[in-house]
Parts: sequence; structure tokens; C-alpha cells
Amino acid sequence: MSKDVAAYLTARIQQKGKLPAGTELAGFDYIESGHIDSIGIIRFILDLEREFDIVIGEADIDCADFRTIGGLTALIERKLRSP
Repeated sequence: MSKDVAAYLTARIQQKGKLPAGTELAGFDYIESGHIDSIGIIRFILDLEREFDIVIGEADIDCADFRTIGGLTALIERKLRSP
């Protein structure tokens, strides 16, 4: 998991509130926890696309990995490596 991408995601997700002490970041489900709600997800996606200069499609959002910091980090890293 890239520390830069994960650090950005963690900081962005914590804008709604600190993560619980001892949280295992890679598996943290920021949607289930309420750190990103259904309305905030649109802004979150737009912020990610702008920050990393990527496009996040519907298939990406529907993927279970999208819901966790580790899964989203991996998704972003894949997009950054692809032409």
C-alpha cells in the first residue's frame, strides 16, 4: 500500500472525524463507519479524480475494494500505473 496515497486517503476520510484508536487502515470501511456518506461520496470521488488525475468509473465504485482504504489505495495505484 503506497504510503502517499494511503496518507492522502486517511487524511481526507478523517475530515469527518478521527478514526477509532487502533484502526487497521487497510481494512477500514469508511462508508460503513459513516466517515463518507452517500451524499459525500460524489465529492470524495471528484476530489480523488482531481488529486490523482484519474477517472473512477461505476465499475470501480461497485467493487467491494472501493469501500476500504487499502482497496481504494490499490485501485488508485493501478490507475496511476496504467497508460
